[in-house]
Amino acid sequence: MSYPFRTKKFSGVAAVVTFLGMVVSGCGEQPAVETVPRSVIAVQLQEDDATVEAELPGRASAEQQVEFSFRVTGHLTEYPMRVGQRVRRGELLARLDPRDFRTTVDDYTGQLARAEADAEVARLQYERAQRIRVENSGAISQAIVDERLGAFKQAEAQVLSISAKLDDARNDLIDTELFAPFDGVIVATYVNNYEEVDAKQPVLRLVDPSSIEVTVQVPEQHISKIDLIRSIVCRFDAYPGIDVTAQIHEVGREASSDTRTFPVTLIMAQPEDIVILPGMAARVTFTVDAQAIDEIGGSVIPASAVFSDEQDRAFVWLLDREAGTVSRKQVSPRMPVGDGLSVDGLYPGDWVVTAGVHFLRDNQRVRLMDGEGG
Repeated sequence: MSYPFRTKKFSGVAAVVTFLGMVVSGCGEQPAVETVPRSVIAVQLQEDDATVEAELPGRASAEQQVEFSFRVTGHLTEYPMRVGQRVRRGELLARLDPRDFRTTVDDYTGQLARAEADAEVARLQYERAQRIRVENSGAISQAIVDERLGAFKQAEAQVLSISAKLDDARNDLIDTELFAPFDGVIVATYVNNYEEVDAKQPVLRLVDPSSIEVTVQVPEQHISKIDLIRSIVCRFDAYPGIDVTAQIHEVGREASSDTRTFPVTLIMAQPEDIVILPGMAARVTFTVDAQAIDEIGGSVIPASAVFSDEQDRAFVWLLDREAGTVSRKQVSPRMPVGDGLSVDGLYPGDWVVTAGVHFLRDNQRVRLMDGEGG
């Protein structure tokens, strides 16, 4: 049998079975019996060591990775990077021609100096008019004082406006250079030197391969049991036979609306004897703590084996191999385990139908297909 979570505590011995259906003709004669095969799967419960494993596909990515772009448009003049090149934190990655940006900074710097001087003159004129008004109200009208105050506020506003433009110009000048924020490897370049580069156009991608993440999609019925995991092992398709230990780094808080799975991010150190690159495919094996499984108790069976009646009572179909029939057996669900369900009411040696349960009836005759069930 094959399903994502396998249990050694009640390991599944698979058998494909078919049942016999009665087809009644429209005439009054005795109905003939026809074999109507409906393949179902059964597992035999066998007591063993309590461990549960789940294997899920995943894909590697770097824990730190950045795709760089300039915030301004300009002419690329320095672009020494090549794919596979290692860089150190703070190293220059690319530079645009800064001359136009420096000119803009110089222009606004001059404008700001003039605006500040004008604002200072306007302030002095306002303060002088205000002082004269206080000392001799007949020497100057209040309208002139208000006019000087308006001129002063306008001059101040001009200073603030030009100052903001100067800050933007300085930021644009700074944005003509890209520096590495961490040690890493260039994994992609998207432009050539001396090209005209638009703002927000991707230029290169840098990753830190020292720490690798692997993302797997965990079905929603298992996400609540993440804390039972004892160990995690990743096996990469590029390096068969090599196990890499990982730890849980982050658990997504929202399931995909399409797959009803939660993203779980694992993290691991880069092994010394191999190089795991972003994008590599992996198979991730989760092992649940044996003691936790013992505490769960009951028989762990595939969740597909359990069905409910109108009173919401839980049942399974037990297969009697000697009689070739199935019978309904009430069980008491405990909790999900892997992609299975822990239930009370079953015993080692029981054969439990795990698929096609909605097409069976009590005392339904069934037979094991040739070569199945051993």
